[in-house]
Amino acid sequence: MSADLRLGRWQDVMSDVEVDATITDPPFGAKTHSAWRSGGAADKLKRGAIKYACWTPKDVEAFVAHWSPRTRGWMVALTSHDLWREWQRAYEANGRYAFAPIPCVTIGGSIRLSGDGPSSWSVYAMVARPRTREMQAWGTLPGAYVMPGGMNVHRHLGGGGRGKSPDLMRALVRDYSRPGDLVADQCAGLGTTGLVALSMGRRFVGAECDQAVHADGLARLSRVQPVDLFDPGRARQPDLGGLR
Repeated sequence: MSADLRLGRWQDVMSDVEVDATITDPPFGAKTHSAWRSGGAADKLKRGAIKYACWTPKDVEAFVAHWSPRTRGWMVALTSHDLWREWQRAYEANGRYAFAPIPCVTIGGSIRLSGDGPSSWSVYAMVARPRTREMQAWGTLPGAYVMPGGMNVHRHLGGGGRGKSPDLMRALVRDYSRPGDLVADQCAGLGTTGLVALSMGRRFVGAECDQAVHADGLARLSRVQPVDLFDPGRARQPDLGGLR
């Protein structure tokens, strides 16, 4: 199995790529970003500045328009409550069958924790597939994912954010790809999607804009022992670099 983590925006460094599955965690919407920045008196998490811009409906439209014809199977994007409708509309506009938002709950999560009401422990997996007989026969998949809590501190968010949950990304890779598939994460960060993809016998390609984060991601990916598809018993869990 192989991993290819490219430095730069996906628009610039992944235009030549076609994949079996897109499983990604792009920036959230403006409302969620502003809530992260504002924090609050009851927020005990020391927040750092988010180093990247939020996504707008135009960003979602451009992403899906580009990747839908270049993704042979499932497209899965994690998003916040303020953008899920845009993902659904974009999938449908590009001829895909779009499913209802799938709640992904991390106990004690802090996507929004500002002390003025309910915390937000959930993000939403926006899932779509091609309208083909092969994909229709994939089978029933979970209607929600509930993950245990944990810090998962992600320096890409400036030191205060929580990164991709390894357990969640492992579940999504398991459910929406097959061994041997090429899985893409166009907003790869430290490469957690790639780590779990390799450990489960998939190939991986991704992009990361921040040079320091990209270097850390390459280092983490280099320590993974991919699954030997002819001897699955040799597989081991990847070194998640302190993000677990």
